[in-house]
Amino acid sequence: MANGLSSNSSTLLIRTILILLVLESVFFIWAALLHSGLSVFGFAESLVVSEAIVQGAIGVLLSLCAYGVWKRKRWSPILALVIHIIAFAGSLFGLLVVREAENNLNFYNTLRIGMLMVVLVLLLILRKKTTSKSSKKTV
Repeated sequence: MANGLSSNSSTLLIRTILILLVLESVFFIWAALLHSGLSVFGFAESLVVSEAIVQGAIGVLLSLCAYGVWKRKRWSPILALVIHIIAFAGSLFGLLVVREAENNLNFYNTLRIGMLMVVLVLLLILRKKTTSKSSKKTV
């Protein structure tokens, strides 16, 4: 098969990653809307344009990754790994800033970091499976 995610890969793992990518995308876009000053489902945050831009961009890129995983595109696992590393670092930094400013842990940032860590581990497992299968084919 021409794409990086062959039909022989673990379907359950790929579906789990896909579902979590969609949830993460929605979560980041929701956070971007909140930091844009909008009230969404009764939640509101202060206007922070830089956070709205970054979280919106990450949300869109995570949507692109979800599309790539759904269509089993070769580039999707690599892009998802890169985006998750960037999003994890940024979310961790944001959590530390919020913790310093408000002197408590922000539940939503903690939840987002947890989701990012889970998907990052699943992506690494998927990468290991796909690279071990491709190395067996070349031997």
